[in-house]
Amino acid sequence: MEGSGGPWTLIKLQKVKDYLSRYQDVMLNQDWVETIYVDAFCGGGQVKLRGAREFTEGSALQALSLTRPFGQYHFIEKSRTALAKLQAQIDTRFPDRRVHYHPGDVNEHLPEVVSRLTAQQRAVIFADPYGMQLKWATIEAVAQIPRCDFWLLVPTGMGLQRLATRDPRRRSQAWEKRIDEFMGECDWRTRWYKQTGQTNLFDDTIEEVRSATLQRMSEDFRDRLRDAFPCVAENYLHLKSNNRILFTLMFACSNTSPSAQKIAKRIANHLLKE
Repeated sequence: MEGSGGPWTLIKLQKVKDYLSRYQDVMLNQDWVETIYVDAFCGGGQVKLRGAREFTEGSALQALSLTRPFGQYHFIEKSRTALAKLQAQIDTRFPDRRVHYHPGDVNEHLPEVVSRLTAQQRAVIFADPYGMQLKWATIEAVAQIPRCDFWLLVPTGMGLQRLATRDPRRRSQAWEKRIDEFMGECDWRTRWYKQTGQTNLFDDTIEEVRSATLQRMSEDFRDRLRDAFPCVAENYLHLKSNNRILFTLMFACSNTSPSAQKIAKRIANHLLKE
């Protein structure tokens, strides 16, 4: 199963690929380090853009095609069919790469992969969920391993804004739980909604309405990243379709070295500049 996308997909892929290339350049001076690339929602390797005749290489194949490849690659994908398609392409095009395949839930496999990183290994992780499948507990698991650079596509418009309905009475418990698991907290309810001052005619409760803009939701999630990671890029990049924000690309680093944080943040902030 190939992925699908739009013009925002090319922007996202290029930003991450540029970071991977610069990351490998920096690591040339640290020959004792083995670099690891983890693609948390790798898909089948190909992306079909709207209106395009040709397929575009996804993040996994682009990472494999770097001039200076990573020492190891870990690909996580729930769809076994998609993962098999990716593996077939890799076996043909990149038979010399050290690749590990992890079929199943990212929330199970990603914490396990990062927990096995040794003191001589450093990882760049790209989490590109289709929606809100990623749980905050998984993000925290990455933050707790001080060897990771983390690129995350946040479904601000496609997920958070949709599930946090303007009228909270139309918000289901299942949607609330999904936001709770993604944000890792429940206080978003008080931050994103305000009372209107009007009383509901049916149960005498004070009516509420969503007051948070998509910008506020983006900033809230970046603040949550700051609670977990010692280093988070100030900039983030909204990815749009017809001026409608769909996703927001963010960056965090769990490395506790001030020099490593400085370099990572400088590169990420430059790439994420609107």
